[in-house]
Amino acid sequence: MDEALGLMRGVSPAVAARACRQAALAPFDEASETCGILSGTRLSADRIRAIAESMRGAAEDFLDNATTPEAKRPACVVVEVDGKGAPLRRKELEAAEARGKGEEGVAKTREVKVGAIFTFTPNPGEGEPPQRDADSTRYRLSTQTADAFGERLWHDVEARFPGETPLTLFLSDAAPGILNIRSNWFPFAVGIIDVQHATEHLGPVLDACGVAAKEKAREGELSKWRAWLLAGKVDEIIREAERQRVDANACDKTLRYFREGKPFMRYAEYRAKGWFIGSGVIEGACKNVVAERFCRSGMFWSGAGLEAMLPLRAIVKSGRYAAFWRHVLRGKRQIACAA
Repeated sequence: MDEALGLMRGVSPAVAARACRQAALAPFDEASETCGILSGTRLSADRIRAIAESMRGAAEDFLDNATTPEAKRPACVVVEVDGKGAPLRRKELEAAEARGKGEEGVAKTREVKVGAIFTFTPNPGEGEPPQRDADSTRYRLSTQTADAFGERLWHDVEARFPGETPLTLFLSDAAPGILNIRSNWFPFAVGIIDVQHATEHLGPVLDACGVAAKEKAREGELSKWRAWLLAGKVDEIIREAERQRVDANACDKTLRYFREGKPFMRYAEYRAKGWFIGSGVIEGACKNVVAERFCRSGMFWSGAGLEAMLPLRAIVKSGRYAAFWRHVLRGKRQIACAA
């Protein structure tokens, strides 16, 4: 009957589109109230959820197959990747694929992998931080394995920028899964370890050198080592830490991060070229794209519900929702109602 009348889950495409958008932006009960105000048709929270979840296949198809090449070839493409845990229902937490561990080793969340792809024009020598090109940021959200997620990110770059790939930067922390995405799917990219994550790793090195957190000397040492880091002088940090160390094993363990990451910490070179060195975009995405919708207080998801809503959320936050509905309705029969 829906097919014959041009309806979707018993409502018109316009109402379905509004319901899905509100469900991607807010909890289902809030979406129900908003739709009632805007559409004059009150849909229950459960019906809003059912309509939104029914669009999972269409949303995934849009993300995978409806990306068109950019009209203008960018000067530089940035790929940023991180992860954010989303709370699941108790029965879901017992599943083997649940990600994240609580204080007692019990899974608390499922990891949502977050990808952001955007473009910008480097500004070497201008002294100003680089700026993203307007409306260029597109997000990917998924609970897939790192390798499967990396393949989809690579596909997104290939679809947007076909032919010879533009200069590409891969910005992330040094988590093993993310580094595997970089090496397996973006070997052509310039790998950069986020400078903020690298700075955070200076604290454990100071601890291994016996510089206590309450000592006045610590801030001076931290400032000096941070300056070395921004100058790309990772070898200086390693030498100084080895000279001051009081716990050889702890020091070697903390320095492994810098020894292995040194090729991706040439921050002075990156800054001189006008490149991004911080992953603020993806950090913001973890908060504003994932946590704001999926990690609210008292919120617990089923695995299927979470996976159904992730692609819709990514589409809305990427500013592609109108294009998504054009994709959904292409070729569908539209019914004209007589006056």
